[in-house]
Amino acid sequence: MADDAEEQVAEALGEAEGPDAQGGMGSRRWLIVIAAAVLLVGASGGLGTAWLFRGEGGPPPLQEGQVPQAPQRSGGKQDQFVYYDFEPITANLDESRLARYIRATMTLAFKPENFKLATETIEKRLPELRSRLTVYLSGCTLEDVRGPKNLNRIRREIQDSLNRDLWPGGNPLIEEVFFKEFVVQ
Repeated sequence: MADDAEEQVAEALGEAEGPDAQGGMGSRRWLIVIAAAVLLVGASGGLGTAWLFRGEGGPPPLQEGQVPQAPQRSGGKQDQFVYYDFEPITANLDESRLARYIRATMTLAFKPENFKLATETIEKRLPELRSRLTVYLSGCTLEDVRGPKNLNRIRREIQDSLNRDLWPGGNPLIEEVFFKEFVVQ
């Protein structure tokens, strides 16, 4: 009885008896057609994305001794910052029950006139600064690093701490701390 129903369905769909009626060649053909369509769509999407993001029109490469400039914003006011990237810092969070860690990559913003002095000072003390940042982040709990309010607080605390440590009693040169990456696992 079930075989009769399958034959009627196969006839209604226009399939003949034989390998097609048992799900053989006809279903394989459809599987190949679907796989080819998926590959074609994927390849055209990849090529389209590559075409959209091709590297034309970027800023010219910097010459030796030239200080990088921030791009001008659409509001007409030009940001006067240049940036220094830290290597990623990984630290275990202060959690008793869970083995969680944090991975943060930071960028420091300076005024162009302070960039050379600031980077020289930072690079002289880089191992010490990385250690302090690792200790600071490892003292945070999961609740301390959750949400935008906490991330902004952490950014301000890092900025204040670095400015105090690098230029005690002087002008703070770090204008802003940005997170390029902030992952908690």
